Amino acid sequence: MITIIFIGIGAALGASLRSYISTRPKLQSFGFPLGTLIINSVGSFLMGVIIIFLSTGGTLYSIIVTGFLGGFTTYSSFTLDQLKLYEQRRYKAFIAYSLLMFTVPSLALLLGLYVSSPS
Repeated sequence: MITIIFIGIGAALGASLRSYISTRPKLQSFGFPLGTLIINSVGSFLMGVIIIFLSTGGTLYSIIVTGFLGGFTTYSSFTLDQLKLYEQRRYKAFIAYSLLMFTVPSLALLLGLYVSSPS
């Protein structure tokens, strides 16, 4: 039961940080939701690093990966951002953002795995 509480605390911290980053005015001036792209890419990178060091799972893994990174990264924000771009008829930004969001976080995860790999 205590693990669930710690996961909830981690999720709250991750969501709070996500909200803080995604609402920075400088990140909202690029024509598409750059904040969400950065958040998901950084979160994916951190996940790649963390799963190497905490590959056995356990409480700390659950708190960091499920809690903090689960609250920090968000697919729902991504889809809402897509919808807004589409509704605004900003189709080029919609396509660019969608392609970037599918590729950059995946590459960030691979980079995280690579830089934290013992070999």
